[in-house]
Amino acid sequence: YQRRVRDPRPTRHDSARVMTGVLANLLTPILLVAAGLISQPVLSTVLVLAAVYSWLSSNTVSHPTPWRGPKRPADPDISRLERDLEARYHALFPEPTGDNGDWRESATRLSKLLKADYLELSALNSRKFFAAHRVLARCREGALGIRLTVHYNLFAGTINGLGSEAQRDWLTERHARGELGCFMLTECSAGVLSGLVVHTTCTWDPEKLKLILHTPDMEQHGKKWISQGLAAKWGICIARLVLGLVDYGPHAFLVDMEAEGVTRSNMGPKTSFNALDNALVCFNQVELEASALLSKFCSVDQAGKYSFTGAKPPNFLVVAQRLLSGRICISDAAVTYFGTVLDEAEKYTLSRSVWVDNSRQMPLRQLPYMSQMFERFRAGHELYTLFIQDLQDQYISACQQGGELPRELVTLIASAKIEAVEFGINSLHLLRRNVGAFGLMKDSPFGSTNEILLCCRFAEGDSRVLQQMVVRDLLKQHRSLLGMGRLLLRMGSDLVLGLVSRETSDYLMRNTRDKLLLRLVWHMMKSGKHPHAQVDQWLSAGDLVYDLAKCHAHQLIFHNVDQICGSQFTNQADMFKRSVLAMQDCEMCHQY
Repeated sequence: YQRRVRDPRPTRHDSARVMTGVLANLLTPILLVAAGLISQPVLSTVLVLAAVYSWLSSNTVSHPTPWRGPKRPADPDISRLERDLEARYHALFPEPTGDNGDWRESATRLSKLLKADYLELSALNSRKFFAAHRVLARCREGALGIRLTVHYNLFAGTINGLGSEAQRDWLTERHARGELGCFMLTECSAGVLSGLVVHTTCTWDPEKLKLILHTPDMEQHGKKWISQGLAAKWGICIARLVLGLVDYGPHAFLVDMEAEGVTRSNMGPKTSFNALDNALVCFNQVELEASALLSKFCSVDQAGKYSFTGAKPPNFLVVAQRLLSGRICISDAAVTYFGTVLDEAEKYTLSRSVWVDNSRQMPLRQLPYMSQMFERFRAGHELYTLFIQDLQDQYISACQQGGELPRELVTLIASAKIEAVEFGINSLHLLRRNVGAFGLMKDSPFGSTNEILLCCRFAEGDSRVLQQMVVRDLLKQHRSLLGMGRLLLRMGSDLVLGLVSRETSDYLMRNTRDKLLLRLVWHMMKSGKHPHAQVDQWLSAGDLVYDLAKCHAHQLIFHNVDQICGSQFTNQADMFKRSVLAMQDCEMCHQY
């Protein structure tokens, strides 16, 4: 499909669309007649389904995609929220802190925001919460933005979601004092690149009647790259709860970061964002009260007995649900940050004149290749923004309903985190490459500060890990005979559709995804049933997994873009889709 989507602009004429619709209408009765004449039931059924598909395509190919989902109500409060938050922030801090300053100064700034009630704790599952992250991204306060999401989303959000009423009251008191918190999950041998494995334990001591938090191997299993780990007074530690001989799996514990046995060290100087402290945290037989376990869903009494509400103990998805909202914040911040760079670059190209012949000049922005580039980036930026804001509404609604988030929403959030950040990284690279020496200037929007997008790529789950998660879920749906049958039937219908109608951007991506999925299913079928053999076969799939993940994520995003935009933005949506497809032609886009 790379060859067929080099030009991301929709260039098909309406007359051609009408002609393909007429051809599809002619083919429908032919397929139905053929189905009636063939005696083989399986082939006859396939022809009937192809006829239905052809008829449906004939009624959509010559018209814009209609609205098929509930329209998200227009909310003018979003812009007002952002204006108010930005005004309050600049009133508190007229001058920017910079991302390479002293981390203590940056931590003090966040503490001041807490004391000023810049973002109240009651707003954790609201549009205001997400708007606050966009404001800091727009102000280019990358380090402070990470601090904000660590304290509000991961630390306070986890206590708010998993803590008892007494623990939530405690949080309110400490928050008002400006005391900072951190979130300790990743370990040395199990970080964002390798997926989640928790070795840190919290074991009940029947003699002391206390929980003992311990790092079994200080070098291998310490909590690593803990943002705000040096500045935090308190922390949420994810550790395995062990009572007697029973391991109840990962649970969340509230820890005093200044307690005896807690050691913290700086991860060292970074190429950028030294205004954010990242710590290695280890625990040496740290004593905790039983009340340190966040106890909304489970608790340990003074006798060391474990109890929980509901039919089963809380799983990790419940314990770490704030990682999902964090992924939405990161996606939103990445797209917002890229928007500020795009604005500044466009302002420069409008003011920069170039000679087009011996007697005429024109602004660099008006050159056709430059104009097309900005149009593509604008379309992508605006539609990713709409998609992520719609995702935020879905998340807020799911949180209000309580319980675990639907798996479909978890996959959508992962897709947004993977592709929105990748869009920002790749688009910024192409933008910088096309503005000439301006991309090297100190006062340009380019340089080391752009590395915030790299931080977004591996924070809250590296893109590679999330891509594997997305593909595993997709593979589970198609490994059975019934799943394989659905896949083959869909591919057959798409083949007929490709012969009778134009190759839309949706068709191209769906067709490519299904081909990759079929290859992966076949590849995994050769592994046998032994778990080690299946893991080895999965690893040997290599780039096939990541290519499939990218196609599937784009397919999900495309579908939601259609739902959000409606017919009035069809051209803009199609431009965005085709630009995504066209960018696959860039060699750098395949280097995950």
